[in-house]
Amino acid sequence: MTMARVGHFRAHERRAVSIGAYLRHERTGWVREAHVLDLSLAGAGLAMAEPVEVGTPVVLELAAPTLWDPLSLRGSVVWCQRSGGPEAPTRAGVAFEHDAPESLVALIDVLTTTIYE
Repeated sequence: MTMARVGHFRAHERRAVSIGAYLRHERTGWVREAHVLDLSLAGAGLAMAEPVEVGTPVVLELAAPTLWDPLSLRGSVVWCQRSGGPEAPTRAGVAFEHDAPESLVALIDVLTTTIYE
């Protein structure tokens, strides 16, 4: 039996990706452009121009190879920090709350597709 790496705190390790996306607030409807830097079944790491408050309920929308429309993944912001000076991008983490099996299957397709890029 193998043990998880020391210091690894996620149940699902994230895969490095480079995917354009949009982050939409669940209640107010604001939309911000984001760039997905890493992705897993449980969540995503993003780069954005503006910070988002931790705990904010959001929908991450990104292109999926098996869908005509963007894949919408519901979740919440679990951390957010500016990575440098005022011009530096903001980094944030979103934890997904899977509410539909179809979105989970489409997310698996996205993760599988990134292996071959």
